[in-house]
Amino acid sequence: GEGNGPSFYLGGRGSKLLESPNVDVKERGDIVVDIWVDRLGNVVKAQIKSKGTEVFDPNQRKMAIEAALNSKFEEDPTAEVQQRGTITYTFILLK
Repeated sequence: GEGNGPSFYLGGRGSKLLESPNVDVKERGDIVVDIWVDRLGNVVKAQIKSKGTEVFDPNQRKMAIEAALNSKFEEDPTAEVQQRGTITYTFILLK
């Protein structure tokens, strides 16, 4: 199976690229990833957020973090040096 696409929150900034994990899904549910984005729109840090995360499979979690780190957001020269937000990946099992 595969996820049906990510959603995100980053204080009004738009996304340029939200990479989706390419993973063999063993569990269905959400993985919420805390992200820190620099002024150029690069994700410089990502980690699993326990609140809201329903998937415990370590491979799915690793792929969610890798996808988050490969995502790109709009530039904002007035943003904090590292603006914090989240990306939520929803995994569904396909028959």
